[in-house]
Amino acid sequence: MPEVGKELYIESINANNEVATVGFKTPGINVAGQATLVNGSAEVPYNIDQATQMVIVSYESINGTPGVLYCSEADYIVSGGFIIKSTSTADNSTVNYLVVLKPVIEKLATPVITLNSKSDTTADLSITTIPNATNYIWYKDAVQVQSSSGTTLSLTGLTAATIYNITCKAQASGYTDSDLGQYNLQTNAEQNRVFTLTAENSQIQFDGDDFYDNGIKIILQDNDVLLIPAGSYTYIDLENIVLPEGQRVYIRNSGGVVELTGLSTLEMSNINGVTISGDGALGTEYGFWFHDNSYRAMYFSGSNLTIANMKFENIGDYTIYYNDKDKIYDPSDSSTWSENVKFSNLYFDNTGSLQADGGFPETSNESHTGIKKNWEVSYCTFINADWGALVYIGSVEDVDIHHIIFNNINATNNNHNGIIFVKGNGKVHHCKCTNHQGNMVRFWNFNFTSNANKIAEVFHNKIYHSRKYSGMEISPQPYMFESPYFYPTNAKVYNNTVGDMNYENNDFPGRLVDFYNLHGTFEFYNNLGFELDDDTLINYASGTSDADMTVNSNNVYKTTAAEAVNNTTDLNSIITGVGAEDW
Repeated sequence: MPEVGKELYIESINANNEVATVGFKTPGINVAGQATLVNGSAEVPYNIDQATQMVIVSYESINGTPGVLYCSEADYIVSGGFIIKSTSTADNSTVNYLVVLKPVIEKLATPVITLNSKSDTTADLSITTIPNATNYIWYKDAVQVQSSSGTTLSLTGLTAATIYNITCKAQASGYTDSDLGQYNLQTNAEQNRVFTLTAENSQIQFDGDDFYDNGIKIILQDNDVLLIPAGSYTYIDLENIVLPEGQRVYIRNSGGVVELTGLSTLEMSNINGVTISGDGALGTEYGFWFHDNSYRAMYFSGSNLTIANMKFENIGDYTIYYNDKDKIYDPSDSSTWSENVKFSNLYFDNTGSLQADGGFPETSNESHTGIKKNWEVSYCTFINADWGALVYIGSVEDVDIHHIIFNNINATNNNHNGIIFVKGNGKVHHCKCTNHQGNMVRFWNFNFTSNANKIAEVFHNKIYHSRKYSGMEISPQPYMFESPYFYPTNAKVYNNTVGDMNYENNDFPGRLVDFYNLHGTFEFYNNLGFELDDDTLINYASGTSDADMTVNSNNVYKTTAAEAVNNTTDLNSIITGVGAEDW
């Protein structure tokens, strides 16, 4: 058989440039034969060069008969590629090979977006020139706003104190479009007043109920700004910052990076109506930097809170910890739950989890605790973590988790985990997880009341190369559905791309999704799987089956990545309407 890494080359071309002899530079193996270039299903001649060489990337045998050689592209291959049909006669037998020559078109570098200036309603951004690029397409919240050869973008008509996701890609003829560079822009508040917090012994302790400026007691009001000067701190405590509904105070770094290292922590308690963001210094994406802490970096409790533009590195325990997990839930009292908490543009490297647990009542004498509503985690990155679950949100209603990147996760961890672990309902979408162990999504789904009509929804995610477990799990647990307080949710899993699961071949098969004990209906459509244990996309257990599905359509399995996606980095589906959309 041909060997991976060996060269495929053209031995001869006839006078009409129509037929060539193909050889494999493999010592001791002669598989030379006649070959004709084929475009689609019609054989056509093509003017090829005798010196042209290709390299075998991989070889696959199909039931011991014709195999597939995936080869690198040579200069003469045009967009879309060709197929060479080769018949070997070396041993007086006929062996048909298909050699798929896929074009390797250089990909443009990803633009790096820089914020030059901003106000409450405007912003100016720029990128450095990308070599060979001739056009740049800019998007605001995934909607195109500019296409030009220029490297700057000016935005007007923005809303004050609002986060916008700005992305840009480079284009050029003869090149693959770049990946999207991104920047999370937060416009300034319509500022009324600005206060600079002062430190004592490298600590800031701020109490909104006891705040004085120049000897005058200050009652915080809508659009006030609190600035934390750049520097290294051992402790920052922010408490009792409570604004009326619809109003907000903004806390930012000033003049550079606010650094908390060692056992230094940021604590926030009794918070309502606050945005704390590290976007206070131009040219600094992460204005709060927590690093080299053997315990926890941040604690918080409250509602209507946004935490944004921060970096966490080498955190030994929970990275961000929600303190009110034991607060008893009373549906008639909004102070007994947390709502509208957002985490945006956070960067985690070798850390523990964003941890926000709660309690599920197993008997009629117990109550829900730590309830959360309308929480959101977006545009975050987790790399080089070996913690198990990294986004853990329990007892939650209508969570929205999206645009999270995970890579190199759980290299030695072996417990059954969900890297995104949700107990409750909501949606997980547009996330990407590569080189990992564990389900990327683990949904233990339920409703809090019998008439809530909530759903667990998983869509447009890309999951690749897991050494153990399936891509996702939808599975309320027995202690939940045996409780008098359990109300089932329906589930929808659609337009996900999942490949190369469970490559260590552990105790059970790696599927696209594991589906257990749902107690509701299940819709499954437009999903793409490849290089799984087999062509079965769903792993059923505990009495569940296809009968529980109200929709099961247009799901596709391919044996190789080359048949499913453009490459194993971008993981963009090459099958129209199936798999995750490009993002």
